[in-house]
Amino acid sequence: MKIAMISFHSSPLGKLGTQDTGGMSVYIRELSRELGKAGHSIDIFTRAEEENREEKVMLSQNVQLMYLTAGPKKRMPKNSLYPLIPEFVKSLDEYRIQNAVRFDLIHSHYWLSGCAGALAQEMWGVPHVLTFHTTGMAKNESCSKEKEPRLRIVEEKKLARSCTRILAPTEREHTLLNR
Repeated sequence: MKIAMISFHSSPLGKLGTQDTGGMSVYIRELSRELGKAGHSIDIFTRAEEENREEKVMLSQNVQLMYLTAGPKKRMPKNSLYPLIPEFVKSLDEYRIQNAVRFDLIHSHYWLSGCAGALAQEMWGVPHVLTFHTTGMAKNESCSKEKEPRLRIVEEKKLARSCTRILAPTEREHTLLNR
């Protein structure tokens, strides 16, 4: 299979422990490597946050990481990235057209990537799998200090209904998503 792996707000090569770069980035990188070893071809797409960075990085056999332009090439708080999703998807589709690529599957990670994946799914007519990694509802229920924005909750509900499949790693997340 040819898989478009979307990690909009966090690069799988980001420095671990910095803001918005942690377990999810490692998960995406290692999942992609294993899928590549199994013979699948994986293109991981993330937002470019640095000037003068290579647009494409080979990570391992059958796995490459693509940095796409969406907004300024600088690190931005993830809660400010939502308006850049259409530009990111436009860059993603331009990449697909310029390279004559046909993806068999989209796998997005986190709600922002899910929104990008949903737009790509509409354009390309291919299945869209989403792994939330965490949901706004779960964070709001368990963290009393910081509340996730209403936009996130609304978009996650739409995504939970529209994706072809959702990968829920825990029974608790499965229950929350069903609710």
